[in-house]
Amino acid sequence: MVPMNKKINLAILAAVDAGKTTLSESLLYLTGTIRKAGRVDHKDAFLDNYALERQRGITIFSKMARMETGLLGLTLLDTPGHVDFTAETERTLMVADMALLLVSAPDGVTGHTLELWNLLERYRLPTVIFVNKMDQAGSDAQSVLQDLCQNLDERCIRFDSWAECISQDAPACSPSTGGAAGSKLSATPAPDSGRLEDLYDQVAMCDEDAMEEFLESGRISDERISCLMEERKLFPCFFGSALKMEGIRELIMALGHFAPKTARPEEFGARVYKISRDAKGTRLTWMKITGGELKVRTQITENEKITQIRMYSGEKYTAADTASAGEIVAVTGLAESWCGQVFGSCPPSGEMATQSVLSYELIWPREIDRLQMFGRLKELAEELPEIDPQLGEKDESIHVCVMGEVQTQILQAIVQERYGAAIAFGEGRVVYKETIATSAEGVGHFEPLRHYAEVHLYLEPGEKGSGIRYESTCSTDILARHWQRLILGMLRSHRQIGVLTGSELTDVKVTLVSGRAHLKHTVGGDFRQAGRRALRQGLMKCECTLLEPWYDFELDIPSQMIGRALMDIEAFCGHADAPQIEGEFARLTGYAPVACMRNYQAEVRAYSGGRGALNLKIRGYEPCHNAQEVILEAGYDPSRDLNNPNWSVFCAHGAGYEVPWNEVDQAAHLPLMSQDTGEGMRWNYDSDDAAGGSGGDGGNLPDGWEQGYEEYRRHEATTQELTQIFERTYGKIERRDLGGAKETFFGGGRHGPMGLHKPRKVTQKEPILLVDGYNIIFSWKMLRELADRDMNAARTRLAEILSNYQGYRKIPVILVFDAYRVSGAVEHTEHYHDVCIVYTKEAETADRYIEKAVHRMASEFDITVATSDGAEQVIIWGGGARRMSARELEEEIERTGKEIREEYLSKDTGGRNRPFAKLLEDAMESHPAQ
Repeated sequence: MVPMNKKINLAILAAVDAGKTTLSESLLYLTGTIRKAGRVDHKDAFLDNYALERQRGITIFSKMARMETGLLGLTLLDTPGHVDFTAETERTLMVADMALLLVSAPDGVTGHTLELWNLLERYRLPTVIFVNKMDQAGSDAQSVLQDLCQNLDERCIRFDSWAECISQDAPACSPSTGGAAGSKLSATPAPDSGRLEDLYDQVAMCDEDAMEEFLESGRISDERISCLMEERKLFPCFFGSALKMEGIRELIMALGHFAPKTARPEEFGARVYKISRDAKGTRLTWMKITGGELKVRTQITENEKITQIRMYSGEKYTAADTASAGEIVAVTGLAESWCGQVFGSCPPSGEMATQSVLSYELIWPREIDRLQMFGRLKELAEELPEIDPQLGEKDESIHVCVMGEVQTQILQAIVQERYGAAIAFGEGRVVYKETIATSAEGVGHFEPLRHYAEVHLYLEPGEKGSGIRYESTCSTDILARHWQRLILGMLRSHRQIGVLTGSELTDVKVTLVSGRAHLKHTVGGDFRQAGRRALRQGLMKCECTLLEPWYDFELDIPSQMIGRALMDIEAFCGHADAPQIEGEFARLTGYAPVACMRNYQAEVRAYSGGRGALNLKIRGYEPCHNAQEVILEAGYDPSRDLNNPNWSVFCAHGAGYEVPWNEVDQAAHLPLMSQDTGEGMRWNYDSDDAAGGSGGDGGNLPDGWEQGYEEYRRHEATTQELTQIFERTYGKIERRDLGGAKETFFGGGRHGPMGLHKPRKVTQKEPILLVDGYNIIFSWKMLRELADRDMNAARTRLAEILSNYQGYRKIPVILVFDAYRVSGAVEHTEHYHDVCIVYTKEAETADRYIEKAVHRMASEFDITVATSDGAEQVIIWGGGARRMSARELEEEIERTGKEIREEYLSKDTGGRNRPFAKLLEDAMESHPAQ
């Protein structure tokens, strides 16, 4: 680690109308950065340089300004104050070293102030508090301080007296530019040891080490105070008026003394927090250098390099050749960067806490093409990622996420200004997310002609709110480091979606465990394809969970309305704590789904006669209360999503062919983690034929491998049952010795043959069939007609049919009937010959039982579920099972009956009379699949 000079990036935060811009102007003026302090009402503020900001008097985009004092080099990061732009504020906190929280004395700690405080706690930023507007009548410092201690942290300590008590020989904080402003900062009054002792006594109560130092020496050092601030054990508070520049000098002096001294790593690292465009349309990528240094012409990604480094302060900038650790700069030359991207040694960011939970349909002029409009919104989303535009799956719509009414108006103004399009917003809908509940290894293979890549990713559930985290445990002996970085970088840059509804994926840990490249045929794009397919295939094998946003609510209503409110909350599938009754009013607190409660405010006003009040706060994402309904309504088919494929591409005879996701494990070139015996990589063949390198004529493959080894192995894995039938009919099949072969693959730094290896043995899972009984009965005409007369007879007939099928196919069959409406029913199992019949318990449907069975047995069995229930078919996709409709099951039983008939009739040799042949044939014709 390299110690750095005392330079910090200070983010200034405040609720709307707290005086944040005025405070920024005062800081810039008193440090000599500007000659005149601007004002919001005069529309001449130094940092509000966007026309729309000056017009509306609010900050929309974060800005930065540089200033110098005698003790400190300060980069001031101005953030939006309106709640609708909190996402912009949070992105700025990702690159801040310290925070200055502004509180308005007349307003005290507001709800938005609490939200900002929680963000500061999330990012563990040392924080100084400035209480503004103390010049207004009725403002009392002691009452405000008490409010801070009660609502923020009890370790909020008044520090403005510290500057009045420091000794005159302390280093002055005058700016390097001097001038009148400098004279204001350089004056320091005589010390007051009594007041300092009271201050140190309060500070000592925050930490045991500070207490020991105070008891031993009677004082607490600046270094100790700085350490306490860095650990968020102390929050200095200053009081004054930004407009009259009262208390600002003390604030600047404290920042110079107590700002934490940070150490930066020597290895280069950077974090992107903002994308913008200058007046000429040049794309700017704003980043903080977290370690090392960045120079012009550095190739920072595989295909892009830095063309210019800009040091901005307000609207103006100076070009630099090098940016050192700790500095925030804007660079040009990056066309594919995004907010939250990291480079080098910088650790990745987690999921943002500020998220929109509602998206709204966009209404735009129809003379503009839909895709053209969507492209413009995607360009705008580079600067405002939270709007996240999405194309409708079932219609020609575009949906955009917005945080509130003000952001809606700002978006309309920006789109009108930049693109000349007048837009509006329609009805909103809930934004769902998806996660996984079980772990799985996903395999992605991409091998069209003269291309090759295979990637293995291990997916496991992550911590709540962690987003998607990527890491690698793959050895560089298996896969070179630059390939690993390429795979992980590609995954981070792509918006990952789930397989239930196509919603955004979250709270998943993705680990790169293995991979393979080819010496001649692998290019970077191959690993992009293989990595995406591996992730999707892993999701198909996991048990997936649909998430929806929930509100924490606080409902104040007349006491006589408690019963009505509790009934509503129960209907919303929410939870309410015991009511708190105070006089004529009662307060209910709890949580409920956003989908149910988003419009409840109007209903509260109606039934309470305008006397009720409902406060809602985003709780976060929890499992969806009506997941099956939402999944069915979405109608998303992951196997038909061409933008997010879950199948892989293999090569045989010089041509690529697709392999479904549920067959990729058997066709993969590398063993799964659970199958790896530690003997190294398997299955290699001659390098001239690798990845279709022979041009498609089969090359020097051994005799009998006319279709290529991979096609042969896949054929073996998928036709095992047919082989058993053939062997029962014709005897054992003799197979030729396929011999050995070789191939040239490489891992980390290997360039040459890795030797001859035998093909890896694939463990074939035992097949099993699960049947939704009532669904099949009411789908087959013959059984449906029988059920109209006698349901018990229909159940018995279906069991008989499946028993005949099971006896010939030798596949275990589980037939499930639900007792959903049977009062007092308990789950029990019966057997009809070799068919297992399950009757579910009360209030449990057959599809719910089958869903649980699939998730429980998917790792051990190759499961097929027979049902025509659309919602259930979608759910079993995510559980790792195959699906078979009622019609397909009927056809399969017909084929089985035909095979049985042909097998027995084929044994009639020599034309001898078979007295029972006619009887058998009649029996086959009466098979239930009619």
